[in-house]
Amino acid sequence: MRDKMMAKAASTLKVDVSELTSADGKIFVTADPSKWVSHSDCIGSTPLITFGDGYTFSKNGDVQFFRDYGPFKEGTPAVTRTYCVQMVEVAVDVETGDMEVLNWYNVTDVGTALFPSGVLHQVEGAMCMQVGIIKAWEQLFDPATGATINGTFIDQKNATSADVPVSHMKAAYYESHNNSSPYGVMGCGEPPMIPYVAFHNAFFNATGKRVKFTTMNPARCLKALGTIDY
Repeated sequence: MRDKMMAKAASTLKVDVSELTSADGKIFVTADPSKWVSHSDCIGSTPLITFGDGYTFSKNGDVQFFRDYGPFKEGTPAVTRTYCVQMVEVAVDVETGDMEVLNWYNVTDVGTALFPSGVLHQVEGAMCMQVGIIKAWEQLFDPATGATINGTFIDQKNATSADVPVSHMKAAYYESHNNSSPYGVMGCGEPPMIPYVAFHNAFFNATGKRVKFTTMNPARCLKALGTIDY
């Protein structure tokens, strides 16, 4: 990549590559530093295509992280899993079947948080998606044809800001510095959505009854309580 940049600079400055020096974001004529172009000038008009050496980072280990943990040859078996833990406390209205969230904690192992505030927003976003899963989203099928009969977001209601218990939501992340991926990162976009089963456990802890469907709408909760036949 550097060689391609130097060649581009040499063409622009009309000198041989051997006459150039690269430093501080510039490539300049060694004998006359007033003649220079920026690195961005060298790549702005020409896409640079290059190839690595088959390693996630330099096989010479010039990055401290990979001095400690690598390097990893391309094709090296590696497994990166996402780990989430969630705790929910709810109050159940036995007359309406509605659940009120009293406390809600979600902690996700992200490996390494490269963008901490963005990580928290992702975890919070996944928690909001859980509200949809628990209270609204359910795919319905025509029993005669097997066709989906509510395949749009109009028919499957999304949770709104009025439905999400923001004041009782606590999102956090844990850094385990997993070393099977570059910089030790793990996914945190949708994985924090996975432990929605905590709502089912919270309902059971509050009532001693189980809702045997993913979606826990009020009718399902009332059926689990034995109030209605649904």
